[in-house]
Amino acid sequence: MPFLLRSIRKGRWHEIMGTSPTDDQIRNGPLEDFVPENSTLSVWYIEDDRSNLEQVVIALASTRDFFSNFDYALVDEALLTTLSIKVEQTVGDTPDQEANTCWHRDLVELSDPKLIALIRTIAEKGETARIPEKEMT
Repeated sequence: MPFLLRSIRKGRWHEIMGTSPTDDQIRNGPLEDFVPENSTLSVWYIEDDRSNLEQVVIALASTRDFFSNFDYALVDEALLTTLSIKVEQTVGDTPDQEANTCWHRDLVELSDPKLIALIRTIAEKGETARIPEKEMT
């Protein structure tokens, strides 16, 4: 089962992970990590064995101005079908051309209810993780 990765701020997710959060809990924290542009949200495809996770994380971290913790959320890609969220392969915007062409995806035609359902699904069935700043350097 492949995953989709989105960079987040883990502090916004701590209280809701493993729960069925309310809409208010979602709007007051995690939703800020899922601000779509033109109803589109950038995510990254992660192989089911996570063999490309490190390369994708490095690609994303290389777009930052300074080293810091790298927080991310993972969700099983198949769950997006149940949410009627469309996934399109597009070219990413990092210095890593392989990551850009192979693993970048956009979630398209997103509405507020779909974003809330996605965040709720990540809280209930997904995972969050942090790579400490020390490892990122």
